[in-house]
Amino acid sequence: MPRRFENLPAHDGRPPRIMVLQLPPPAIQYLTAHVEASDGIGVVRTLDEGRGIIECWVMPDFQQEFDALLTWAGAQWPIQKLGREFE
Repeated sequence: MPRRFENLPAHDGRPPRIMVLQLPPPAIQYLTAHVEASDGIGVVRTLDEGRGIIECWVMPDFQQEFDALLTWAGAQWPIQKLGREFE
């Protein structure tokens, strides 16, 4: 019986890259759904839905895929990278 996620690389202990982004609130669910559909890329957490602020935890092996997803989403909505701490 095949194992689920057997095509993913083994975790090498590197921590995820954490990015804080701001985008239009309607785009949050759309971006989250695409990240979740791409098994292993990372996790999106909503920090402030009203202001459209999210935190993305991206696994190092999938940084290029996540960047491509952001480029694609950025063509549809304005996306601003914020610092880890935001006001």
